[in-house]
Amino acid sequence: MIALQAAAQAPDRATHLAMLGSCVPMPVPQALLDLSLSDVSAAIDRVVTFSFSTLAAKPSFPGPGVWLRGAARGLMHQVMQAQGDTRLFHTDFNACNHYVAGLQAAARVPCPAALVLGQWDQMTLPKNAREVAQALKATVHNVPAGHFLMQESPDPVLAALRSLICARAS
Repeated sequence: MIALQAAAQAPDRATHLAMLGSCVPMPVPQALLDLSLSDVSAAIDRVVTFSFSTLAAKPSFPGPGVWLRGAARGLMHQVMQAQGDTRLFHTDFNACNHYVAGLQAAARVPCPAALVLGQWDQMTLPKNAREVAQALKATVHNVPAGHFLMQESPDPVLAALRSLICARAS
């Protein structure tokens, strides 16, 4: 949504827009907002639980012994510690929950756009991206993944991004 807003505010500078695992609006359940304040580790666990479409991505990507869920959980804890802010996830979730200018911003974006969506995304449901996709006149790529689509399906995500980069601005 940050990229969407930036492209809308500076349409002459945006040559392409890619939105991955996004929808507009992007409501966050109140229970997750509350949990991100009261028990950030539990909130991270909840996000990880709902962000992967499977317990173990096949075929052991990127290699045998890689635990995508554990890596995602560890990365989120590292980011929070590096920022020194235990409210980081609450702030992010709250920003997503309250962003209301998405469709208006999309109407001001003239460059080629693509939405790359996880077919089984439970965090940002693909059906909730229809309006923004229409407003952007975006190409929609559905990849076999949940919300953490770059971890679960890196090759299809890369292919979608490459096809966007090859698109010419009108």
